[in-house]
Amino acid sequence: MNAMILLAIVLCVFVMGYRFYARFLMLGVFLPPGDAALPAIQHSDHHDYGTPGRWQLAGFHTAASAGLLSVTGAGIGVAWGWVPAFLWIVVGTLVAGGTYVLASLWSSLRENGNSLAGVIFGSAGAWAALPVFLLGLSVLVLVCTLTLVLLGQLLQTHPEATWFFLALLVATETARRTIASTAVVDRCTWGLTTGSLLLAGLYLGQAIPLNVGGELALHVNGNGVLRIPGETVWIAVALAAAFRAANAPQTAVSTPRGVLVGILIVVLMILIASGLALSAPALVAPDFNTAEGLPGVFPLLFLVITAGSISGVSALIVTGPTMRQTGRHADAPVVTFTGAMVNGALAFLVLAALCAGFAEPVEWASVYGSLPVDADVFTWLDLAITKSARFVAALGFAMPLAVATVAAILASMALAMLETTLRALSFGIEEFAEDFALERIKGRKQRARVAAGSVAVATFFVLQTGLGLNLWLFLGLTNQLFAGVVMLLLGLILFKYARGTAFVLVPALFVIVCGFWGWFWLLSEWWNTESRLLFALALVAGVLAAVSVFACTFAFVREKQKGATAASPDTR
Repeated sequence: MNAMILLAIVLCVFVMGYRFYARFLMLGVFLPPGDAALPAIQHSDHHDYGTPGRWQLAGFHTAASAGLLSVTGAGIGVAWGWVPAFLWIVVGTLVAGGTYVLASLWSSLRENGNSLAGVIFGSAGAWAALPVFLLGLSVLVLVCTLTLVLLGQLLQTHPEATWFFLALLVATETARRTIASTAVVDRCTWGLTTGSLLLAGLYLGQAIPLNVGGELALHVNGNGVLRIPGETVWIAVALAAAFRAANAPQTAVSTPRGVLVGILIVVLMILIASGLALSAPALVAPDFNTAEGLPGVFPLLFLVITAGSISGVSALIVTGPTMRQTGRHADAPVVTFTGAMVNGALAFLVLAALCAGFAEPVEWASVYGSLPVDADVFTWLDLAITKSARFVAALGFAMPLAVATVAAILASMALAMLETTLRALSFGIEEFAEDFALERIKGRKQRARVAAGSVAVATFFVLQTGLGLNLWLFLGLTNQLFAGVVMLLLGLILFKYARGTAFVLVPALFVIVCGFWGWFWLLSEWWNTESRLLFALALVAGVLAAVSVFACTFAFVREKQKGATAASPDTR
């Protein structure tokens, strides 16, 4: 199979899906009410609420949802061959991913900007809402933590990308003025300034790579009690930048940086796709990989590729920061499906680069013949960077420059997703504080501090234990369980409004089955290998998801009985 054939298929599927399927869902299933009741208009405060343009919002949401997780997941998922990963990324993105995010945004907008937990509480009660709320907070902390660790490892391993990363922090100021201004001259001036800053960062990275040093360790009686790896400095810088963004008005940092990163994502995709088109490589990876040292494709593939097709955290982002900036109902399908399609297309391009970037099948098999649980997850991300850079270099770039470009843009994506996810986490903490009358953590500054502090503690723990495959699988498990439960509950909301529930319930049942299948499989594995902490955390996550599923099932039965009672004639 040639990579160009698959690229053509993906383009056709995504273009047709965006053009027709998203429009059908919006006009035939998610019928919008009037725009005047939108929270972005009613509660506009130029801090959390505002109304940027449609494509600015689409760029922001795309940058927030397309992070290192999709690239890393594709880098691991290709181990089972290109066919399973290709189908899950492409079909799952269109049928499940886009529909899931659009349904989440529609439900929140329809309920006057209520949070996802609030919407579920009104439809299925506290027994469904509280577990979903706790799972959602856990997913947000996990995503922030793993994104932060991967970002730190990326900048430590590729010091040539560090100046570009620092230039991005400065370029946000010029990008904000570019977006705010309506004059063509101002936009061109600020746009050139922003581009010059980023190019200067790329040049400096080649000339003077910024390396922060090695690892510090504390030992007591010969036992290691504290480990401070070299990437801790970059983790601290990224967390400080994300905290500032979560604490500042969205129009000041998050939205302009998201738009800028959205443009960079498109540039990266064009570079990789052009390199694939010019090289027209054959796929070295097998259709299906059934090596002895590799576990079965079901259910692990659906846990490994955590953000290539449907991601639980996407619902929290779209009903949090994105919802607060949606100024028109007509923008909903554009914003949600653009983010889903770009996310899926990027995961596919990385998949194609990994399947065609090796010289021969034996070399590919030497890398993907097994999935060692003790291997660092960054190994697969770094492999995705180098193989994608190979096709960027096919356009005439020097290989070191191609690697630096790919690494720098992926670092930018990680920062944009980290900032938005941290803001979504702060919204969840604020809701928790209001529900339980916790005055000490109410307010914008307090919620941001608690959110950043929670992520810092979780990151410290991961740095001490290492980011191995088991922790990645735990993220995939909670992510998929949360996504499946939320889709099921969204189906209940559609049922109450007499909409086409099948468009949400069919993918919801598939994701739930895969999630609980993976839950039982991982519980067995972690019990046998004595991974007690992961076993306990996974057990709690599965119980929370099961409680929500049962509560939703009873809510479905009640709604059906109400409908039957209302439809039956009065026989008295």
